[in-house]
Amino acid sequence: FHPDNLSFGTPIHLSAIYARVMAIEGVTSVKASLFRRRGTTTTVPLQDGVLTFGRLEIARLENDRNFPERGSLEVTMGGGK
Repeated sequence: FHPDNLSFGTPIHLSAIYARVMAIEGVTSVKASLFRRRGTTTTVPLQDGVLTFGRLEIARLENDRNFPERGSLEVTMGGGK
């Protein structure tokens, strides 16, 4: 979600997020339980695997609790050895 990697209207593909997470040493599986725009209840992006944006929108994910409208990511981990 670095600004250099996104442009206006660029969709976010869940598969790209999976690929980044799977590239972390020790990760054996990934499962998204929620993938949507903040403030919506739709499950379509999770089902389709893509978040779409209007031609004048840029995706943001700052994960700042003081500014939740700027996007967030929550990771729940389990297992381990």
